[in-house]
Amino acid sequence: MRGDTGQLAKFISEVRYSDLPIEVSQKVKNILFDSIGCALGGYATDKAKIVLEWVREMGGNPQATIMGGGKTSASNAAFANGELINALDWDCIGPLQAHVIPYVLPPCIAAAEMNHSSGKDLILAAAIAVEIGGRVGASVLQHREPIEEPPYYKLSPRYSHSPAVFGGSAGACKILKMDSTAVANALGIAGVSVPVAGMMKWQHNSGPSPMLKYNSWAGWIAQLGLVSAFMARKGFTSDATVLDGDFGFWQIYGSPFFHRESIFKNLGEIWHVMETEYKPYPNCRCNHGAIDGILKLMEENGIAPEDISEIKVLGDSWLLTPSRSQKTIEGSVDTEFSVVYAFAMVPYYGKNPGPHWTMPIVYSDPRVIEMMKKVKVGVHPQADELIRKNLKAGKAPVLWLAQVEITARGRKYSTEVLEPWGKGQNVFGDKNIEQKFYQNATFSPLPSPRVRRIAEMVKDLENIGDISELIALTGIE
Repeated sequence: MRGDTGQLAKFISEVRYSDLPIEVSQKVKNILFDSIGCALGGYATDKAKIVLEWVREMGGNPQATIMGGGKTSASNAAFANGELINALDWDCIGPLQAHVIPYVLPPCIAAAEMNHSSGKDLILAAAIAVEIGGRVGASVLQHREPIEEPPYYKLSPRYSHSPAVFGGSAGACKILKMDSTAVANALGIAGVSVPVAGMMKWQHNSGPSPMLKYNSWAGWIAQLGLVSAFMARKGFTSDATVLDGDFGFWQIYGSPFFHRESIFKNLGEIWHVMETEYKPYPNCRCNHGAIDGILKLMEENGIAPEDISEIKVLGDSWLLTPSRSQKTIEGSVDTEFSVVYAFAMVPYYGKNPGPHWTMPIVYSDPRVIEMMKKVKVGVHPQADELIRKNLKAGKAPVLWLAQVEITARGRKYSTEVLEPWGKGQNVFGDKNIEQKFYQNATFSPLPSPRVRRIAEMVKDLENIGDISELIALTGIE
């Protein structure tokens, strides 16, 4: 096949497990481990209860497992697991754009369970899914568009995580061992069916926060990725040139440009999946540098919560959007994006992150509500310069660092966090991932022995002959 779509389809159909560097295989196992934990912890949220109730009402051929739930059709399982992984906003960040994982892993997992695939098959499919989901997302507009005049970028309404659907489709196709022609048709089905690029509208919604996070919900896109592969395998055809030419996906999506090199440069040689970051806290990644700074200042200076008269944070202007300016917390999604809540909660609960951060026991705590009045948020003085550098380097155009100042006991204490925990050299390691997994699992209906068995099997994933046993363990009868 010719063209960009054909070239990508050829790569998907021909790449083998033996082509994966050992470190990529290990990274994918950790991503799967972290994601299963996030799904199990997602049961604490309001939106998860609604999603699970809907799936139970729909029924379906029991082909695949909902993590922490029962069996349903493969497409419904992909939908539910996408929503569960993302429910706490604790899922991985990246690669190359903000969120990829909840959109691309569920199609791979559902297809692998249904087809009794091996652990190596799942690792390969997940690696492909994450890689392509991130690369296609980076090839089109993210939330800031480059311009020629200062500050050299502008907010754009044409932004979403939906391009990750190409990754979910690719991973499911790999599980199903489809040839390049069928893969190209699957990519076509996925690409012309993605939800609109509506995330910027979501950013400008004043609270309470909608449960449809980012206006680009994980469940719908995960389900589409799976359906596109199954339909193409049956011979259903679509635009098998969806990425190609002047009227390619970038135009369908509404992007002012298509960076072809983001998809194809060193494809199969450099695995951006290695850049995927684990989140130590269950809320928006934009908050994490400030959370680290608050904890650091309190610990180093012996500051007690009752000592604090003000918390001041300077970061990305993203922190000031209406969706993050919510000061009345009415549900779990509010807790994940309200910056004043995130920073006010830290003095009391910051050392013990978990699903409880999103629950009434924390967000209705009178101490937290009073502390919210003491939080002030502004824009970092170098924000424009640093965001512009990210845009030029082809990185996600977000400022992760934060300046934090706490006024306590009549004094001011300040620090700057250059990299939040889990980014760059500030590693969120294997032990941290494991601790996070068990913390999340305690909020699920799974018994402890089963949780431990899941952990053991994921660590040995490449030696499992039939993945369906592992995935079944994540559910309940």
